[in-house]
Amino acid sequence: MDILLILTYVAICTVIFKVFRIPVNEWSLTTAGLGGVFLIAGLLLLMNYSHPATTIASTFYRTTPIISYLRAPIIDVPVKPNVPIKKGEPLLVLDDTQAKNRVDELEARRALVVADYDAQTESLREAQANVEAAQAALALAQTRRDDAATLVERDVASVASLEFRERELETARAQLESAEAALRGVELTVGARAASGEFAQIAEIDAQLQQARWELEQAVIRAPADGYVTSLAVRPGFMARRIAPSMVFVEEQPNQVVASFLQVHMQRLQVGDEVEVAFLGIPGRIFSGKISAVIEYIPDGQVAPSGEIIAPEDRGGPGRMNVIIDLDEDISEFTLPGGSYGQVAVYTDFFHHVAIIRKVLLRMQSWLHYLSFDH
Repeated sequence: MDILLILTYVAICTVIFKVFRIPVNEWSLTTAGLGGVFLIAGLLLLMNYSHPATTIASTFYRTTPIISYLRAPIIDVPVKPNVPIKKGEPLLVLDDTQAKNRVDELEARRALVVADYDAQTESLREAQANVEAAQAALALAQTRRDDAATLVERDVASVASLEFRERELETARAQLESAEAALRGVELTVGARAASGEFAQIAEIDAQLQQARWELEQAVIRAPADGYVTSLAVRPGFMARRIAPSMVFVEEQPNQVVASFLQVHMQRLQVGDEVEVAFLGIPGRIFSGKISAVIEYIPDGQVAPSGEIIAPEDRGGPGRMNVIIDLDEDISEFTLPGGSYGQVAVYTDFFHHVAIIRKVLLRMQSWLHYLSFDH
């Protein structure tokens, strides 16, 4: 590009010298030469600062380590490597014998506790019903005794009938006392078992049963999102464990590129700026996009908890700031693996008339990608 600018400037100077018949001497040549140096240097400096570019850029992809919650042998691997699958499709099938046995055990325990609880509750209801019936019988006996006493006072009934009603009343009182004693006994039994936490086992078993059923569902490990599995090495018989991933799942990725710029450009990089990307694997093609995010933190400034005092001199050189770029064009028709290398140029609103120089430079670099010396 420098040579192109110099040749263009020389051509312009030649035309000016001939059109205006400027004498060619040491002063005119020196003036033209210095003017060209300052003009071209100024344009390049304005372009370099106002329209940043970087050769450190690549696509990126997210991976999810597939870790089994259960420690069980794998009995089936239905997924195929590098074949797109949908969210929820099975990746691994584990032996669920232990999980099923745990569910069956808890269901049996719950059935026993619930049956005992239902029996005690039924006994309590029956005792309460007996007390209510005895109270009703006592009230009826009291009414009959009072009626008999009234009839005796009027000489309508015999004293023997009154004595019969009084014995009936005493019997009703005795039955009520017996029913109330039975109710107190059942209440003491139920209260003691409730206080000991025996009936609370139902809620505890329900929680354990819910956990056991969830663990049983984990015997089939499913895809967390749309994507595919790559580098599939696991086979039936492998023991799945929590401490080690069984496979790596790669999610479907948006058309995004991460570019790293020098800190000198941080005042010029803004969300929404236009961007062009030239991929090393797609020579001769330029892809447009926009900056969707400017990462506000530089990795070199990260501090992790430790027992040592931070020493700034231990840090490396000035770190680079990263931006995320959304591509406007669909690149699915190209073979572009995640992590593909590229070059990025950003076109800001500052001195936009010199952006053409950056565009020409990027296209020249893109055409140079056809050259390969790896042979």
